[in-house]
Amino acid sequence: MPADERAAWLEKRRRFVCGTDVSRIMGASRYGGPIDVYLEKNNQAKKKKQTDVQARGHILEPALMNWYADKSGHEVLHPEESIIEGVTAWHGASLDGYARTADIDYVVVDAKTSRDRDQWGASGSSRVPIEVEIQMRWYMPILEQYLNKIGVDGSCGRAVLPTYFPLQDEFCLFYVNRDLEVEERMVKVIDEWWERHIINGKRPQIDGTKGATALVESTYDANQGTPKRQATETEATLARALADVKEQLKGVEQQKRLIENQLKESIGPAEGLFHPTFKLSWKWQNSSVRLNTSRLKADHPDLVAQYTARSDKPIRVFRTTFKKLIE
Repeated sequence: MPADERAAWLEKRRRFVCGTDVSRIMGASRYGGPIDVYLEKNNQAKKKKQTDVQARGHILEPALMNWYADKSGHEVLHPEESIIEGVTAWHGASLDGYARTADIDYVVVDAKTSRDRDQWGASGSSRVPIEVEIQMRWYMPILEQYLNKIGVDGSCGRAVLPTYFPLQDEFCLFYVNRDLEVEERMVKVIDEWWERHIINGKRPQIDGTKGATALVESTYDANQGTPKRQATETEATLARALADVKEQLKGVEQQKRLIENQLKESIGPAEGLFHPTFKLSWKWQNSSVRLNTSRLKADHPDLVAQYTARSDKPIRVFRTTFKKLIE
């Protein structure tokens, strides 16, 4: 998708809750949370370039649609609008396509590519990642509303996902059947979220996503700095919880090193191990090359100064010392 076309699509998308927004709002996405959606809809999110993963999906989408059409014998149709609207003003869907079938009227057709095969079931099954299932459940009623809008007498009872796994070089078909009870509960959650956080402007609670981190870090500037103060009981409880988590992480890291060392001992002189469910590699490779910055500074200080750039914007660093807290 050309950059200007993508920018216009993203701007239009801000007015709607679309499929990938729903899974983030519901805390079921690996790609963000409610805070990210809130910032995007309020035009406060940092502008992001299209990732290689997103580009791969757009490039392979026509091929997957053609593969599905050949395999199923169903013509894949495409909405005239880049985003179609549901019954409610903020319900939106950016569909890859849809098709008329012999047994179930119309189906959403959504092309997927994934390097992660583990979260998907066998071809022909309905086992898909939870964020994908939520996305399809959001799309189905919106497609049905679109069909009615353009004067087509039909319903939508299923989503079909022609999917390609590049690491396995495998084409698969997956299905998500419509469930009206689940759909009703999901729509209720999303409508309440939209009214509370977008219409009424109440910011969602801070969570552990990158969007929340960026929001917290951008709230204050360097000129608002004040001296350290006594922690409240709530803040002290949070700090102790952080100390506990850090200790747990140390234990997990030690356990990880133990298992890695045990595997290395078992591998011995071999280059690694393979199994139907995993691959392990322990190979020799050339030593890394690094720049001796200390010597460079000592021998050529003027050159180092010439090519050293420093940002004028100060950064705020979060550090923790828990000994005093625990004592």
